[in-house]
Amino acid sequence: MPLSHTYAFGNFISSVKVGATIYLLEDFNRKRVCEILEREKITVFPAVPFMLDMLSTFRDAKNNDYPGLKHVISAGSPLDENIAERFFKVFKVYPRQLYGSSETGVISINMSEDAALRCQSVGRPVKNVTVKIVDDDGKSCDRDLIGEIAVSSPSMASGYQNQEEETRKVFKKGFYHTGDLGLIDSDGYIYIKGRKKLFINISGQKVDPVEVENTLMGHGDIREVAVKGSKSR
Repeated sequence: MPLSHTYAFGNFISSVKVGATIYLLEDFNRKRVCEILEREKITVFPAVPFMLDMLSTFRDAKNNDYPGLKHVISAGSPLDENIAERFFKVFKVYPRQLYGSSETGVISINMSEDAALRCQSVGRPVKNVTVKIVDDDGKSCDRDLIGEIAVSSPSMASGYQNQEEETRKVFKKGFYHTGDLGLIDSDGYIYIKGRKKLFINISGQKVDPVEVENTLMGHGDIREVAVKGSKSR
């Protein structure tokens, strides 16, 4: 991942802060990644779902042993449950989803004791970060109800430079409104359910393309899928 990306840069800063050794590669080469994970006994491996998918289907990965690997972090986009399962079968470690944004920094990370059971959750908010689910009127939703994810964080930006209108839309009363849809369950775990702006209006019905994509991905003959709206003629 490029260090210019907030996810990669945050991992870099965290590693420096605790005095950890960092191994950097010029590009993503899955053979090289597997070799370093094994040889250097890497303990923490941050990645994005695409990388985990490529590694989980890499035939040579099964020939290696990864004795030091404790935590595999997935962020940047939603992690498909099938990818998580395939990765675990090869590397014996379940990827744990991290949730964050450029505007707020890290929001939450899934450190559940049962990683397999909660693999679709992005975890609970990290220290000093407050997350709430709000409806279209900005009112807090009850547990297990889907709404927009709003975040308050000490590392949060105050707005967008020279973009007052955009700032007013998403920075409200100390909270950044992410545009992500999600819910918080009774144990405080956050689940992301899609993007507010991605919803497709079909005869007045709001359809989540992510939900349709996930349903289609359940078909054994489908490898990748993308759903988009189309104007009727």
